[in-house]
Amino acid sequence: MTTIRGVVRVLSPAADAGQPAPGQLVPEHTLALPILDDVLTLGSDLHNAVVLFDPEVESEHALLRYQRGAWTLENLAEKGVVRVEDVTVPPHMMAAIAPGQCFQVGTTRMQLVAPDLPLSLMVLAEEGPYASQSTTGALLQNPRALWRAPRGLARLGLLAVLGGFIIAFVLVAIGLGTLITNRVLTGGGSNVLAALTLPLIPAAGIILLTALIDRYEREPWYLLLSAFLWGAIIAIPPAVLIEKTIVPAISALSFPQLPRMGADLVQSALLGLNYGVTEEVVKGAGLIALLLIVRDRFENITDGILYGAIIGAGFAMTENIAYFVTAESSRLALTFLIIGRVLLGWLGHSTFTACFGAGLGYMRERRAPLRPWLPPLLGFLVAVCLHSLFDFVNSQATIAVNDAPASALVKTLTVLAIVANYIPLVIAAVVLWTMLQRSLAREAGVLREYLVDEVRQGVVTPEEYVVLQHASARQRLQRALLLLRGARLWWATRSLHAAIVGLAFAKWRASIPPGDTAPPFAPPNAYRARIRRLRRLLRDSQPPADQAGSSSNLPSMSLGG
Repeated sequence: MTTIRGVVRVLSPAADAGQPAPGQLVPEHTLALPILDDVLTLGSDLHNAVVLFDPEVESEHALLRYQRGAWTLENLAEKGVVRVEDVTVPPHMMAAIAPGQCFQVGTTRMQLVAPDLPLSLMVLAEEGPYASQSTTGALLQNPRALWRAPRGLARLGLLAVLGGFIIAFVLVAIGLGTLITNRVLTGGGSNVLAALTLPLIPAAGIILLTALIDRYEREPWYLLLSAFLWGAIIAIPPAVLIEKTIVPAISALSFPQLPRMGADLVQSALLGLNYGVTEEVVKGAGLIALLLIVRDRFENITDGILYGAIIGAGFAMTENIAYFVTAESSRLALTFLIIGRVLLGWLGHSTFTACFGAGLGYMRERRAPLRPWLPPLLGFLVAVCLHSLFDFVNSQATIAVNDAPASALVKTLTVLAIVANYIPLVIAAVVLWTMLQRSLAREAGVLREYLVDEVRQGVVTPEEYVVLQHASARQRLQRALLLLRGARLWWATRSLHAAIVGLAFAKWRASIPPGDTAPPFAPPNAYRARIRRLRRLLRDSQPPADQAGSSSNLPSMSLGG
């Protein structure tokens, strides 16, 4: 069983200027390398434990040693630079280094992240430097108490959303029930079966994707479910009401001064704009409701993209059911629906609404930008433009396909236009994915920055400090616990990891100047108290041999592929 003695945290060049400003997310390209042996070699040759691609680093440059509970750094280089804080270590000499101190090898700055006490002496119990003095017993026993209940205006907003949900659910149920009943009575049983099954595929794909990319501060399932139900139920009635009111007015426009093709183009553009603006407004209202009611769960680009994609998936599912129920009972019509609404359907509403969510998340992440309204406005305009363009092309394609005199060439070009209509969506999805990956990297940076002191004080072990920054390693560890040790130990470890992540983000929020964010769910001490309780549960859940063999009460883990 491998024990991680400590962690070498490689600092970015920006760290030379000191700590980040309060509340600022730390650079995304800092690294955390586990120390698995008592001796760690640093140099440019590949046989070193830490390989530094630094022109000022020699082949074997420095030696970091852990012996009898103390750390030392030795300079092995003839001319290379080795420093501990601001003290230069001469060649072939060594200096003591304490956990938390920074050191430099060549031009690369690093930090030693390790407990202040030897691992064998760490006390991970209720007594400790972070003993909670204000946390109630209910908070320790009930993990949901870490979620701050909404107050005041937020509570009224929550009640309004619940009331709207009930009303919208009744309206949607009546509308879909009527459509399905009529379809069955007219002999369209195959369409009804397809309508009740196929629209679930893209929705399930978005939900699975959300679970895979929500790696660090995971969003509560009940908020994700609320977002999905907003799109699937609450947003549908107002969208249908507005669109059904405006569409006849647009269809009645004749444009006599324009040729037929020009009139068709103008009508298609107006229809596309109607659908784009209306649907993005009702879906975007769900994002704004989440932002106002649970502000601390909507604080960066990751959250905005996730909630936007989930709302879009719910809206698309209900819309697709209606499309399949009302479609013609022909193989061609069903094929077009399967390709456009199922296979490529996840690119539609989820991408549109995620653009607006990314803008809101950027505003929250930057806290106090020069023009806070600009990112959300830009994201909303991108969503509306993409949506309107998509529906414009589909509307014009429908006119061309249904036009009897149209030649085979025109119809072929129309099909190609429908396929090309997804290209802007693919581009937008790639941009959103890039933004999401960078946002997740910044979330990992929060863990690296704000858990350093917790490792020193013994609240978090070095092993946990490393594994929580590697989503794949954490997932492998949790799967192994579930399969080999049982559901109770798996759940306790999963809850422990969530509490440690919550502690890091609570400290990050606490560093933000007052007024820039809402109060956190719970103070850092509340998370520390929960960590101690879960650690006792882990210790009591394992056989005595396991307790004696691991200071962290966790099985060994691998950070490899």
